[in-house]
Amino acid sequence: MPDVDIHNEKVENAIQSLRRSRTSFAMIDKGRTTDERSCICVENTHFYGVGYITSDIAIADPAEIKDYVTLYKRNQYIMGLIYKYVENNPRKIFTIQKQYDE
Repeated sequence: MPDVDIHNEKVENAIQSLRRSRTSFAMIDKGRTTDERSCICVENTHFYGVGYITSDIAIADPAEIKDYVTLYKRNQYIMGLIYKYVENNPRKIFTIQKQYDE
């Protein structure tokens, strides 16, 4: 049996690594009119929601985008479409930084 303290440290390091690898980002693109932008939000690698932001609103922090989206149920099919879009449009992606527990 491995030493309990060494084992616990390895488990804690693995948990922290998994937390850091969960990607959160927003995609911003054209809206329904010239006065708005569409946004899709992904949190911790899961589809979060979709919404629209009027062009006169300045987003200082990408995390603010979540205030403008309607929450939707997680959906793996949608995530596949999102990742394909991300692959083809990397300049429209804004990473949302998260604070993780120590």
